[in-house]
Amino acid sequence: MLVARDGSIDAVTGLLTHAPATPAAAGPTFVAADPRAPTDVAPPLPPKPDLAPAPRQPGGGSAAPESTPGKTLEDVCVEPLGATTDCTRWAMDGFYTTLAGGERGRGGGPTRVSFYGDSVSATDALPGRLRARLQDVFGDGGPGFIHAVKPHRYNDTEAVNRRSSGSWRTWGVSLANVGDHLYGAGNSTAEGTGSIRVTPRTPSGKISSVDLYYLAQPGGGIAELTVGDAKATIDTAAEHKVARFHHVMVPDGSYQVAVAARGKVRLFGMALERDAGIVVDNMALVSCTAKTMLVNLAEHWKNQLAHRDANLIVIMLGTNEAQWVAGATAMAEYEQTWHDLLVPIRAGRPQAACLVMSPLDQAEATDGKLRSRRGVPRMVAAQRRAAQAAGCAYWDTFTWMGGSGAAITWHKRGLLGSDFQHMSRKGTAKVADGLADALFSGYKAYKGR
Repeated sequence: MLVARDGSIDAVTGLLTHAPATPAAAGPTFVAADPRAPTDVAPPLPPKPDLAPAPRQPGGGSAAPESTPGKTLEDVCVEPLGATTDCTRWAMDGFYTTLAGGERGRGGGPTRVSFYGDSVSATDALPGRLRARLQDVFGDGGPGFIHAVKPHRYNDTEAVNRRSSGSWRTWGVSLANVGDHLYGAGNSTAEGTGSIRVTPRTPSGKISSVDLYYLAQPGGGIAELTVGDAKATIDTAAEHKVARFHHVMVPDGSYQVAVAARGKVRLFGMALERDAGIVVDNMALVSCTAKTMLVNLAEHWKNQLAHRDANLIVIMLGTNEAQWVAGATAMAEYEQTWHDLLVPIRAGRPQAACLVMSPLDQAEATDGKLRSRRGVPRMVAAQRRAAQAAGCAYWDTFTWMGGSGAAITWHKRGLLGSDFQHMSRKGTAKVADGLADALFSGYKAYKGR
């Protein structure tokens, strides 16, 4: 499956020969250009940015945000949708407004970012670096949403230590489908009997609430949720299948969260948060594509998104599709798939911000020479059109990293692996820092309107 969906034969060979003593790579198939290269370690966080409002643009508060592909976030008007003049709300405003409220101490809870992606993001190196950057500036809001049980060996989160025991079976939209198509907010679900233990690892190590996402169903078992001294007994039996939530609040502090399941218990995940700061959820799944995300029942996913209440939803997909999407017909279908993907997101969180990130440049051997995959620029254009039509902002990662040919250059610099798809930790940090800087720049511009 990894050969077909997640990289080349060389990439899988790299997995099989990976030395256990080496620190975990950023991507599941990262293999360095030079095996003698220094240990791959992400650089320290850069200094905190100056968030003073940017100088007001000509035209005052009604001026459109700067939208330069590869340089800034490409914002779009959502009220009225697609307008170029007299816009009352831009795509990123929901996120920036919440950040501003948090800075003034009027947030009423953490600012939430949910990051959806494929194996480029699944290990949490990319969302985790973004989490570190944003929490360094806006405060530690806790780990955020996590899958109850790892849906894949390369799916992880750096925000918690998580252990599970017992008989848990997992399904995800990208690799193992469940018959009822109910996957929760994170596109993955786990069912079984046993225990799950979670310890926060964000800078403070503290939380003040836990929100358990589960499925009530016929024959459902009992879940015992423990947060410090707080305990809750949750009966997951119901006449019909229905997604439910159980919320536990505790004084802000350091706790281990435990779930003990007896009988058949079906979980979607849990959100661990504090009363302020920012969280970044890692919802990425190995082998995920825009099409496989549609496996999650649209109405169910829309309701899960509404409950998660994220202020910014980020989607970065295309690593897998770049290997086979080509031609006018396929590209038209690809754009329609993105349209279908963004509809429940906009319906579930109409006042929030959504941001589509383009795939990275990729390379492949053709006639004995390395060349950039020709379909990637067309995929970038299709994603941009779908994002703008849905009222989502766009960040052109492809152009930002250098456009066609950048994958070859990044590989030589030790930023991209031998499959020309998955990044090293240095490469991942570079992309995450680029996104964080673009968000800071957009926020400063918003404050300056």
